[in-house]
Amino acid sequence: MREIRRQIDSNTICLVASAPEFSYGNFDPVIEISELAQKCKIGCHVDCCLGSFINAFAERSGFKLPHLVDFRVPGVTSISIDPHKYGFGPKGLSVLLFRNQKIRSYQFFATMKWNGGFYSTTTIAGSRPGCVIAGTWAAMMKIGVTGYIQNTKIILSACENARKAIRNEIPEVHVATRHQSSILAIVNRTDVASPINVLALADVMKEHFKWGLSKIQNPSGLHIAMTMSSAKEWRRLVDDLKKSIKMMRENPDLNHSEDTATYGMVAKIPDSKFLNNLAAIHNAAYLDAL
Repeated sequence: MREIRRQIDSNTICLVASAPEFSYGNFDPVIEISELAQKCKIGCHVDCCLGSFINAFAERSGFKLPHLVDFRVPGVTSISIDPHKYGFGPKGLSVLLFRNQKIRSYQFFATMKWNGGFYSTTTIAGSRPGCVIAGTWAAMMKIGVTGYIQNTKIILSACENARKAIRNEIPEVHVATRHQSSILAIVNRTDVASPINVLALADVMKEHFKWGLSKIQNPSGLHIAMTMSSAKEWRRLVDDLKKSIKMMRENPDLNHSEDTATYGMVAKIPDSKFLNNLAAIHNAAYLDAL
């Protein structure tokens, strides 16, 4: 919060909070951030893209979020959600919710002077396919509130069980997810004599046990966004982590990842034009290749 206050100046129009953030699955202090936004008379946007269809049904599935994250918080002015994640709709549709019609009106664009005639659009994207909207509506009608509550219970239960099991059974890693969310993240431990490289652990899990786990950095680790499929396999996930670490102990060559140097370098070099240029070059080459 101290750092957020330091960043606010006369050009600041909005504060943003994540509920939860993607990498480690933890919640920003939405209430504190929104209160600060109110004091500054600016907007407060809550990024619920990952948590939207989990957060809304968490309480009714028996789980308590760390705090409110929606329009029940007075200072929240807009919320983004992604139905293609836990809403199980088709990809290509995101939703931006506004507290009231007045705020929403600033999103609209209209002009009378275009040569093609009167032009108006509700978003930056003027032309959009309607099939993803219809597909999302169909998914929501098919699953219904009862279905989303059941899904949320299965997913959050699996994450909670996996977190507890890892804490109790795998002392070589640290569970980084503190809050009730659909993310399970583990990171390197630096307070042990012979630490396990968690980035290398992700490689072993993929090669030997077919788990596709995302790598994260600052701190280095891995995570999984638990789905209905993986939630049913949470015990196998924990057991495979234990087997992978045993393999890495027996074969130290496995306790190394080619990603480590890259992530380590990024962690040690301060923000600079060099890093921005490097990222631009890398992304351009990657997108060109695609």
